[in-house]
Amino acid sequence: MNAKQPLSSVFRADVHKDQQRNQPRNRQKRRWKEAIFKLLSCLALVFFLVSLASTRFVSQKPGASPSPLKPVGNAVVVDAPGFDTCVTPPANLLKTWWDKSPYRWLNVYVGGASMFPKCGGKDLTPEWVRTVYEQGWSLLPTWVGSQAPCAAQHVVMNNNASSSYVQGQAEADAAIKATSQLGFSSTAPIYFDLEHFSPTRQNGSRDTACIQAVNAFLNGWSNELTARNHLAGVYASGSNYPVLGSSIMAAPVVAWIAGGSSWAEKYDHTCTVYGNIYISDNDWNTHQRIYQYTGGHDETYGQKTWNIDSDCADAPMVGHITTLSIVVHSQHP
Repeated sequence: MNAKQPLSSVFRADVHKDQQRNQPRNRQKRRWKEAIFKLLSCLALVFFLVSLASTRFVSQKPGASPSPLKPVGNAVVVDAPGFDTCVTPPANLLKTWWDKSPYRWLNVYVGGASMFPKCGGKDLTPEWVRTVYEQGWSLLPTWVGSQAPCAAQHVVMNNNASSSYVQGQAEADAAIKATSQLGFSSTAPIYFDLEHFSPTRQNGSRDTACIQAVNAFLNGWSNELTARNHLAGVYASGSNYPVLGSSIMAAPVVAWIAGGSSWAEKYDHTCTVYGNIYISDNDWNTHQRIYQYTGGHDETYGQKTWNIDSDCADAPMVGHITTLSIVVHSQHP
Protein backbone atom coordinates (compact mmCIF):
# COMPACT_ATOMS: atom_id res chain seq x y z
CA MET A 1 0.00 0.00 0.00
CA ASN A 2 1.25 3.49 -0.86
CA ALA A 3 1.83 5.42 2.35
CA LYS A 4 0.44 8.56 0.79
CA GLN A 5 -2.78 6.80 -0.19
CA PRO A 6 -5.59 7.70 2.20
CA LEU A 7 -6.93 4.87 4.31
CA SER A 8 -10.46 5.57 3.13
CA SER A 9 -9.45 5.12 -0.50
CA VAL A 10 -7.93 1.79 0.30
CA PHE A 11 -11.14 0.62 1.90
CA ARG A 12 -13.13 1.90 -1.08
CA ALA A 13 -10.86 0.05 -3.46
CA ASP A 14 -11.18 -3.16 -1.46
CA VAL A 15 -14.94 -2.81 -1.35
CA HIS A 16 -15.04 -2.19 -5.10
CA LYS A 17 -12.97 -5.28 -5.72
CA ASP A 18 -15.27 -7.32 -3.45
CA GLN A 19 -18.32 -5.99 -5.30
CA GLN A 20 -16.78 -6.98 -8.62
CA ARG A 21 -16.08 -10.45 -7.29
CA ASN A 22 -19.63 -10.79 -5.89
CA GLN A 23 -21.49 -9.50 -8.96
CA PRO A 24 -21.87 -12.92 -10.69
CA ARG A 25 -23.05 -14.45 -7.42
CA ASN A 26 -25.57 -11.63 -6.89
CA ARG A 27 -26.89 -11.92 -10.41
CA GLN A 28 -27.38 -15.66 -9.87
CA LYS A 29 -29.28 -14.97 -6.65
CA ARG A 30 -31.51 -12.45 -8.41
CA ARG A 31 -32.27 -14.94 -11.14
CA TRP A 32 -33.22 -17.57 -8.55
CA LYS A 33 -35.41 -15.05 -6.72
CA GLU A 34 -37.14 -14.06 -9.99
CA ALA A 35 -37.68 -17.72 -10.89
CA ILE A 36 -39.12 -18.53 -7.47
CA PHE A 37 -41.37 -15.47 -7.65
CA LYS A 38 -42.68 -16.48 -11.07
CA LEU A 39 -43.27 -20.03 -9.85
CA LEU A 40 -45.17 -18.82 -6.81
CA SER A 41 -47.22 -16.47 -9.00
CA CYS A 42 -48.14 -19.32 -11.32
CA LEU A 43 -49.09 -21.55 -8.37
CA ALA A 44 -51.23 -18.77 -6.93
CA LEU A 45 -53.02 -18.35 -10.28
CA VAL A 46 -53.65 -22.08 -10.56
CA PHE A 47 -54.97 -22.20 -6.99
CA PHE A 48 -57.29 -19.28 -7.74
CA LEU A 49 -58.69 -20.91 -10.88
CA VAL A 50 -59.21 -24.25 -9.13
CA SER A 51 -60.96 -22.51 -6.26
CA LEU A 52 -63.22 -20.65 -8.66
CA ALA A 53 -64.15 -23.83 -10.54
CA SER A 54 -64.77 -25.68 -7.29
CA THR A 55 -67.03 -22.90 -6.07
CA ARG A 56 -69.09 -23.07 -9.25
CA PHE A 57 -69.29 -26.87 -9.07
CA VAL A 58 -70.34 -26.89 -5.43
CA SER A 59 -72.98 -24.26 -6.13
CA GLN A 60 -74.73 -26.75 -8.45
CA LYS A 61 -76.49 -29.87 -7.29
CA PRO A 62 -74.86 -33.14 -8.39
CA GLY A 63 -76.03 -34.01 -11.87
CA ALA A 64 -77.68 -30.65 -12.25
CA SER A 65 -79.67 -30.27 -15.47
CA PRO A 66 -82.33 -27.98 -16.86
CA SER A 67 -85.65 -28.12 -15.04
CA PRO A 68 -87.78 -31.06 -16.23
CA LEU A 69 -90.52 -30.31 -18.70
CA LYS A 70 -94.04 -30.08 -17.38
CA PRO A 71 -95.86 -33.38 -18.01
CA VAL A 72 -97.66 -33.41 -21.33
CA GLY A 73 -101.40 -33.50 -21.66
CA ASN A 74 -104.42 -34.99 -19.98
CA ALA A 75 -106.74 -37.81 -20.97
CA VAL A 76 -109.26 -36.38 -23.41
CA VAL A 77 -111.65 -37.90 -25.93
CA VAL A 78 -110.45 -37.53 -29.50
CA ASP A 79 -112.94 -38.06 -32.33
CA ALA A 80 -110.78 -37.61 -35.40
CA PRO A 81 -108.64 -39.33 -38.01
CA GLY A 82 -105.16 -40.42 -36.99
CA PHE A 83 -102.39 -42.82 -37.86
CA ASP A 84 -100.00 -45.26 -36.28
CA THR A 85 -96.42 -45.78 -37.36
CA CYS A 86 -93.44 -47.79 -36.20
CA VAL A 87 -90.70 -45.17 -36.38
CA THR A 88 -91.28 -41.83 -34.69
CA PRO A 89 -91.63 -39.17 -37.41
CA PRO A 90 -89.41 -36.08 -37.19
CA ALA A 91 -91.07 -33.06 -35.61
CA ASN A 92 -90.63 -30.94 -38.76
CA LEU A 93 -92.52 -33.54 -40.82
CA LEU A 94 -95.33 -33.56 -38.27
CA LYS A 95 -95.53 -29.78 -38.36
CA THR A 96 -96.08 -29.97 -42.12
CA TRP A 97 -98.58 -32.80 -41.76
CA TRP A 98 -100.47 -30.87 -39.09
CA ASP A 99 -100.93 -28.06 -41.61
CA LYS A 100 -101.57 -30.22 -44.69
CA SER A 101 -102.95 -33.64 -43.69
CA PRO A 102 -106.34 -34.76 -42.34
CA TYR A 103 -104.75 -36.43 -39.33
CA ARG A 104 -104.95 -35.09 -35.81
CA TRP A 105 -103.36 -37.81 -33.69
CA LEU A 106 -100.70 -40.50 -33.86
CA ASN A 107 -99.51 -43.35 -31.72
CA VAL A 108 -96.14 -43.38 -29.93
CA TYR A 109 -94.38 -46.69 -29.35
CA VAL A 110 -92.89 -46.30 -25.88
CA GLY A 111 -91.35 -49.76 -25.42
CA GLY A 112 -91.96 -53.41 -24.64
CA ALA A 113 -90.14 -56.69 -25.16
CA SER A 114 -91.89 -57.36 -28.50
CA MET A 115 -91.36 -53.93 -30.00
CA PHE A 116 -89.30 -54.04 -33.18
CA PRO A 117 -85.82 -52.55 -32.60
CA LYS A 118 -86.33 -49.84 -35.23
CA CYS A 119 -89.63 -48.68 -33.71
CA GLY A 120 -89.55 -45.57 -31.58
CA GLY A 121 -86.24 -44.32 -32.94
CA LYS A 122 -83.79 -41.51 -32.27
CA ASP A 123 -86.42 -38.77 -32.50
CA LEU A 124 -88.44 -40.11 -29.58
CA THR A 125 -87.40 -37.92 -26.64
CA PRO A 126 -89.26 -35.88 -24.01
CA GLU A 127 -88.48 -32.81 -26.12
CA TRP A 128 -90.10 -34.44 -29.18
CA VAL A 129 -93.21 -35.30 -27.15
CA ARG A 130 -93.48 -31.73 -25.92
CA THR A 131 -92.87 -30.24 -29.39
CA VAL A 132 -95.45 -32.28 -31.31
CA TYR A 133 -98.00 -31.91 -28.54
CA GLU A 134 -97.60 -28.14 -28.75
CA GLN A 135 -98.02 -28.37 -32.53
CA GLY A 136 -101.52 -29.62 -31.80
CA TRP A 137 -101.17 -33.40 -32.08
CA SER A 138 -102.89 -35.77 -29.68
CA LEU A 139 -100.79 -38.82 -28.78
CA LEU A 140 -101.46 -42.48 -28.15
CA PRO A 141 -98.75 -44.16 -25.99
CA THR A 142 -98.42 -47.79 -27.10
CA TRP A 143 -96.65 -50.70 -25.35
CA VAL A 144 -95.66 -53.87 -27.24
CA GLY A 145 -95.08 -56.45 -24.53
CA SER A 146 -95.38 -60.22 -24.20
CA GLN A 147 -97.63 -61.78 -26.80
CA ALA A 148 -100.15 -64.65 -26.69
CA PRO A 149 -98.53 -67.99 -25.79
CA CYS A 150 -100.07 -69.52 -28.93
CA ALA A 151 -98.71 -66.76 -31.22
CA ALA A 152 -95.64 -67.02 -33.41
CA GLN A 153 -93.70 -64.47 -31.39
CA HIS A 154 -90.29 -64.46 -29.65
CA VAL A 155 -91.57 -63.18 -26.30
CA VAL A 156 -94.84 -64.68 -25.07
CA MET A 157 -96.97 -64.71 -21.92
CA ASN A 158 -96.93 -67.55 -19.46
CA ASN A 159 -99.43 -70.20 -20.49
CA ASN A 160 -100.73 -70.31 -16.90
CA ALA A 161 -103.50 -67.77 -16.32
CA SER A 162 -102.43 -66.91 -12.76
CA SER A 163 -98.86 -66.22 -13.86
CA SER A 164 -99.90 -64.27 -16.95
CA TYR A 165 -102.13 -62.03 -14.79
CA VAL A 166 -99.07 -61.05 -12.75
CA GLN A 167 -97.12 -60.50 -15.97
CA GLY A 168 -99.84 -58.13 -17.16
CA GLN A 169 -99.52 -56.13 -13.96
CA ALA A 170 -95.74 -55.95 -14.27
CA GLU A 171 -95.90 -54.80 -17.88
CA ALA A 172 -98.41 -52.11 -16.94
CA ASP A 173 -95.94 -50.80 -14.35
CA ALA A 174 -93.13 -50.84 -16.94
CA ALA A 175 -95.30 -49.00 -19.47
CA ILE A 176 -96.22 -46.34 -16.91
CA LYS A 177 -92.52 -45.81 -16.15
CA ALA A 178 -91.68 -45.50 -19.85
CA THR A 179 -94.43 -42.95 -20.54
CA SER A 180 -93.42 -40.96 -17.48
CA GLN A 181 -89.79 -40.83 -18.64
CA LEU A 182 -90.98 -39.44 -21.97
CA GLY A 183 -92.83 -36.65 -20.19
CA PHE A 184 -96.40 -37.87 -20.46
CA SER A 185 -98.82 -36.95 -17.69
CA SER A 186 -99.61 -39.29 -14.81
CA THR A 187 -103.08 -39.94 -16.26
CA ALA A 188 -102.00 -40.80 -19.80
CA PRO A 189 -104.05 -43.61 -21.41
CA ILE A 190 -101.74 -46.47 -22.47
CA TYR A 191 -102.54 -49.06 -25.12
CA PHE A 192 -101.21 -52.61 -25.24
CA ASP A 193 -100.33 -53.90 -28.72
CA LEU A 194 -101.53 -57.52 -28.90
CA GLU A 195 -100.64 -58.94 -32.29
CA HIS A 196 -102.81 -61.54 -34.02
CA PHE A 197 -102.90 -65.03 -32.54
CA SER A 198 -104.82 -68.18 -33.43
CA PRO A 199 -107.23 -69.32 -30.71
CA THR A 200 -107.64 -72.71 -32.35
CA ARG A 201 -105.13 -75.53 -32.69
CA GLN A 202 -104.19 -77.14 -35.98
CA ASN A 203 -106.70 -79.93 -35.32
CA GLY A 204 -109.46 -77.32 -35.05
CA SER A 205 -109.95 -77.58 -31.28
CA ARG A 206 -110.16 -74.48 -29.11
CA ASP A 207 -106.88 -73.53 -27.38
CA THR A 208 -108.48 -72.83 -24.04
CA ALA A 209 -105.24 -72.42 -22.09
CA CYS A 210 -103.97 -69.78 -24.51
CA ILE A 211 -107.27 -67.89 -24.48
CA GLN A 212 -107.40 -67.89 -20.69
CA ALA A 213 -103.78 -66.74 -20.44
CA VAL A 214 -104.41 -63.82 -22.82
CA ASN A 215 -107.53 -62.73 -20.96
CA ALA A 216 -105.79 -62.98 -17.59
CA PHE A 217 -102.80 -60.98 -18.86
CA LEU A 218 -105.01 -58.20 -20.26
CA ASN A 219 -107.05 -58.18 -17.08
CA GLY A 220 -103.87 -57.73 -15.04
CA TRP A 221 -102.76 -55.01 -17.45
CA SER A 222 -106.08 -53.16 -17.22
CA ASN A 223 -106.49 -53.49 -13.47
CA GLU A 224 -102.98 -52.26 -12.71
CA LEU A 225 -103.27 -49.25 -15.02
CA THR A 226 -106.67 -48.41 -13.56
CA ALA A 227 -105.35 -48.73 -10.01
CA ARG A 228 -102.64 -46.23 -10.91
CA ASN A 229 -105.05 -43.73 -12.48
CA HIS A 230 -104.45 -44.60 -16.15
CA LEU A 231 -107.01 -45.66 -18.73
CA ALA A 232 -106.11 -48.98 -20.36
CA GLY A 233 -106.47 -49.77 -24.03
CA VAL A 234 -105.84 -52.88 -26.11
CA TYR A 235 -104.91 -53.07 -29.80
CA ALA A 236 -105.95 -56.43 -31.27
CA SER A 237 -107.15 -57.99 -34.50
CA GLY A 238 -110.89 -57.76 -34.95
CA SER A 239 -111.04 -61.56 -35.32
CA ASN A 240 -109.41 -61.98 -31.89
CA TYR A 241 -111.91 -59.85 -29.99
CA PRO A 242 -114.61 -62.55 -29.77
CA VAL A 243 -112.31 -64.65 -27.55
CA LEU A 244 -111.55 -61.75 -25.24
CA GLY A 245 -114.12 -62.83 -22.66
CA SER A 246 -116.51 -60.92 -20.45
CA SER A 247 -113.87 -60.40 -17.76
CA ILE A 248 -111.80 -58.22 -20.02
CA MET A 249 -114.82 -56.56 -21.63
CA ALA A 250 -116.04 -55.52 -18.19
CA ALA A 251 -112.71 -53.81 -17.47
CA PRO A 252 -112.43 -50.09 -18.30
CA VAL A 253 -110.47 -50.64 -21.49
CA VAL A 254 -110.59 -49.09 -24.92
CA ALA A 255 -110.75 -51.31 -27.99
CA TRP A 256 -108.31 -50.47 -30.77
CA ILE A 257 -109.51 -52.79 -33.50
CA ALA A 258 -107.55 -53.91 -36.56
CA GLY A 259 -109.67 -55.21 -39.45
CA GLY A 260 -113.16 -56.61 -39.57
CA SER A 261 -114.81 -53.60 -41.16
CA SER A 262 -114.28 -51.32 -44.14
CA TRP A 263 -110.76 -51.45 -45.55
CA ALA A 264 -108.90 -48.89 -47.62
CA GLU A 265 -105.52 -48.30 -49.22
CA LYS A 266 -105.03 -44.83 -47.74
CA TYR A 267 -106.92 -42.10 -45.89
CA ASP A 268 -110.69 -42.55 -46.03
CA HIS A 269 -112.89 -39.78 -44.62
CA THR A 270 -115.84 -42.20 -44.41
CA CYS A 271 -114.11 -44.37 -41.82
CA THR A 272 -116.21 -45.26 -38.78
CA VAL A 273 -115.37 -47.08 -35.58
CA TYR A 274 -118.63 -49.03 -35.76
CA GLY A 275 -120.04 -51.69 -38.07
CA ASN A 276 -117.36 -54.28 -37.32
CA ILE A 277 -118.32 -57.84 -38.25
CA TYR A 278 -116.61 -59.28 -35.17
CA ILE A 279 -117.79 -56.89 -32.47
CA SER A 280 -121.27 -55.73 -31.56
CA ASP A 281 -121.85 -52.00 -31.71
CA ASN A 282 -123.11 -52.32 -28.13
CA ASP A 283 -119.61 -53.19 -26.87
CA TRP A 284 -117.05 -50.46 -26.16
CA ASN A 285 -119.58 -47.86 -27.33
CA THR A 286 -118.91 -44.95 -24.95
CA HIS A 287 -115.92 -43.20 -26.57
CA GLN A 288 -114.03 -46.50 -26.35
CA ARG A 289 -113.11 -47.36 -29.92
CA ILE A 290 -110.34 -46.88 -32.45
CA TYR A 291 -110.41 -48.58 -35.85
CA GLN A 292 -107.31 -49.27 -37.97
CA TYR A 293 -108.57 -49.48 -41.53
CA THR A 294 -105.36 -49.70 -43.60
CA GLY A 295 -102.10 -51.57 -43.57
CA GLY A 296 -98.72 -49.92 -44.01
CA HIS A 297 -98.56 -47.48 -46.92
CA ASP A 298 -96.92 -44.18 -47.86
CA GLU A 299 -98.78 -40.89 -47.74
CA THR A 300 -97.39 -37.50 -48.73
CA TYR A 301 -98.39 -34.04 -47.51
CA GLY A 302 -96.44 -30.87 -48.20
CA GLN A 303 -93.87 -32.96 -50.11
CA LYS A 304 -93.09 -34.95 -46.95
CA THR A 305 -93.71 -38.71 -47.13
CA TRP A 306 -94.11 -41.22 -44.29
CA ASN A 307 -95.20 -44.85 -43.99
CA ILE A 308 -98.30 -45.19 -41.84
CA ASP A 309 -101.41 -47.21 -40.99
CA SER A 310 -104.55 -45.07 -41.07
CA ASP A 311 -107.08 -45.01 -38.22
CA CYS A 312 -110.23 -43.28 -37.06
CA ALA A 313 -111.02 -42.82 -33.39
CA ASP A 314 -113.58 -41.96 -30.77
CA ALA A 315 -111.43 -42.68 -27.74
CA PRO A 316 -109.29 -41.21 -24.95
CA MET A 317 -105.75 -40.11 -25.72
CA VAL A 318 -103.16 -37.69 -24.45
CA GLY A 319 -103.76 -34.24 -25.79
CA HIS A 320 -106.43 -32.10 -27.27
CA ILE A 321 -110.22 -32.45 -27.47
CA THR A 322 -111.07 -32.94 -31.12
CA THR A 323 -114.67 -33.57 -32.11
CA LEU A 324 -114.76 -32.80 -35.83
CA SER A 325 -113.26 -35.13 -38.40
CA ILE A 326 -111.40 -33.25 -41.12
CA VAL A 327 -112.09 -34.17 -44.75
CA VAL A 328 -109.24 -33.93 -47.20
CA HIS A 329 -110.44 -33.02 -50.68
CA SER A 330 -107.34 -34.18 -52.50
CA GLN A 331 -104.56 -36.62 -51.88
CA HIS A 332 -101.34 -37.46 -53.63
CA PRO A 333 -101.56 -39.96 -56.50
